[in-house]
Amino acid sequence: MSEEAMSVKVRGPIFDGRANIMISSACRRAAEVIATYAEDLVHATLQEVLQHPTGAYESRINVRAVNQYAYAVNDDNCIYGPWLEGVGSRNYPVTRFKGYGTFRKVSQELQGAAVLQTEDEINHAVDEINMAW
Repeated sequence: MSEEAMSVKVRGPIFDGRANIMISSACRRAAEVIATYAEDLVHATLQEVLQHPTGAYESRINVRAVNQYAYAVNDDNCIYGPWLEGVGSRNYPVTRFKGYGTFRKVSQELQGAAVLQTEDEINHAVDEINMAW
């Protein structure tokens, strides 16, 4: 039996590193899409629950980049934010007000909606990798 040398030549975006760059870019775009969607949901939920909106609290809701793949949606540490959310020291049982739980509700809704919101970015990245061959 003779041993014959065999060689395999690999090429394309998966092997030359372009796919990693494309996937990282898609992940950054997807994180931004989710953060913007979350901010929109917070505003929509506040419009439904606030009894006497003045616009002051809503104007403090913002999106902040934590790192290149993560964003935070918050109320800019508004002093009455914990009370509105229902986690403050002056909520039930101290007073009758239990809070709106806006951020908690939006967080729960995002769990199911994140895939749907980022589907376009993921599909775009897959198409981009396939076209790079």
